[in-house]
Amino acid sequence: MKFRIYELMAERGIKSVAALHRKLIEMRVPVSHSQLLRIVDNRADHWKVQYINAFVDIFECQVADLFKLEKPTED
Repeated sequence: MKFRIYELMAERGIKSVAALHRKLIEMRVPVSHSQLLRIVDNRADHWKVQYINAFVDIFECQVADLFKLEKPTED
């Protein structure tokens, strides 16, 4: 399971993680820039429901739209 944050940012005209971070701050969602980078780069081990709710509001989408299911690659 991976976040589609970069794809959604591009679709909505949000040009940088810094711009997304500013939107979260405006919504009073406490997240550090480094933590947000881990989330959007799919390096986070878990996601707070508060972040998921904020992303749904920012991107005006459903929860399912935030994620894509990727099959593991076999080496």
